Amino acid sequence: MAGRQQLIIAGSNKCGTTSVFRYLSEHPAVCPASRKETEFFFGEQDYASPAARAAFEALFPTLEPEHAILVEGTPNYLDGGGAVAARMRQVLQQPRLMFLLRDPVERFLSHYRSRQGLIGDPATDLGFDAFLADQLEAANAAAAGRTPSGRTDGHDLMKGRYVLKLREYLEIFDPDEIIVSFYEELAADSRAYMRRLCETLGVDPGYYDDFVFRVENRSRFHHSSRLRTLATRTNLRLEPLLNRVPAARRLARAAYNAVNTSSQRGATLDAAQRAQLAEYFARPNSELRDLLTERFPHVSLPRWLAA
Repeated sequence: MAGRQQLIIAGSNKCGTTSVFRYLSEHPAVCPASRKETEFFFGEQDYASPAARAAFEALFPTLEPEHAILVEGTPNYLDGGGAVAARMRQVLQQPRLMFLLRDPVERFLSHYRSRQGLIGDPATDLGFDAFLADQLEAANAAAAGRTPSGRTDGHDLMKGRYVLKLREYLEIFDPDEIIVSFYEELAADSRAYMRRLCETLGVDPGYYDDFVFRVENRSRFHHSSRLRTLATRTNLRLEPLLNRVPAARRLARAAYNAVNTSSQRGATLDAAQRAQLAEYFARPNSELRDLLTERFPHVSLPRWLAA
C-alpha cells in the first residue's frame, strides 16, 4: 500500500457517489475495493492496530503494481463525523477523502424515491406528503431535544445538513487531504468532471476522452418489493465478481430494470413543500457556504449555495 493514494468517497447518499466509484473503478491506474460501501470504518475493531491496516488492505484483492490509487466508497461515512474520521486517520497512510454534495432539497426527494416500495419502510407506508411532514417534525424535535412522536427519526432530512459533519472531518484532516465537489457538476458534464478529478488525483485524465458514461444508481420505481429485496441480496453476494467484469454488472442491472422497474418520477415537491425544505436548509447551507469559502477557496459553488 505504500506510495499509493487511498481515496475514500465518503459522502453523501444520492449525490452521485456510485457513478463516480464505478467510473474510477474502470481507470487502469485505480484499484477499487471488492465492493462499494464496505462500511469498513463503522466497525468495532482497534483501528490503531496492524490488524486493522491489514484488514483494510484485504479490501483490494485485485491490486496490481500499476495501480496508483485505491478507492473505497461508503457515502454514509459523512454521517459518522469525527468518530469515523479518527478511525480513518489511524489506518490510512496517504488519505484523500472525497465528499460529493447536492442541493439538499433535491437529495431528500431522490432519497425518498429510492426507498419507495421497500417492504415495511415508512417511505412506502406513509406516502410522500405524510413522510415529509413526519421527517420535518422529527428533525425539529431532535433539534429541540425532544423525542420524535412519529414513524421516523428525521435522519433522511438531517443528512442534508452537510456542514455539521464536514466541520468534524476538518478537525482531523487538512483541506488539502479533502476533495469537495458537487453532484450538479457531475450531472452537467460527467466527462469534464472526471477529467478534473483525475488531474486532482494525478492520474491520466485522457482515459475518459472516449469513455461511455452511464448514470449509476438512478432512483427508479420498483414494482415488486420482494423481487427488489431478492435482487439486493444477490447483488451483495456477487458484487466482488461483478466489479471485476463491468459489462456483466451492466447486463445484470439492465435485466433487473427491464423486469421490475420503471423510470416514472414518483413523488414530486409542490411549491409549499419546496419552501418548507428551503427554510429548513437555509441556515446549514449558509454555514456550509462560509466554511467552503474559507477552507476551500478554489472550489466553485453551485447555485444552491449562492449568496
